[in-house]
Amino acid sequence: MVKDADANVASLMKDVSVTYAAALLGLEFGSQRGFCFDLKLGYTWLRVDSKGTGTFTGSGGTIGAGTTNEATIRVTNPTLRATAPTVQLGFQYFF
Repeated sequence: MVKDADANVASLMKDVSVTYAAALLGLEFGSQRGFCFDLKLGYTWLRVDSKGTGTFTGSGGTIGAGTTNEATIRVTNPTLRATAPTVQLGFQYFF
């Protein structure tokens, strides 16, 4: 659990799972008896699942004299998905 996290955020962070996959193709140049360089390009997929519920209330300021504008958001079992191009650059030295 994250230290000093709000109780609503902490409840969402108790059970988090991460799934990651990457597909890469590349070229490698160099010698088996010295320096080697490689460059790989590909595609990455990431999914983060959280189990739990969080309720967040915030104030958006004032609408008029003496009134406040508040919003409440309830999040249940959120999922984050991301895909992105991937570049890997590597160096090796064989001795």
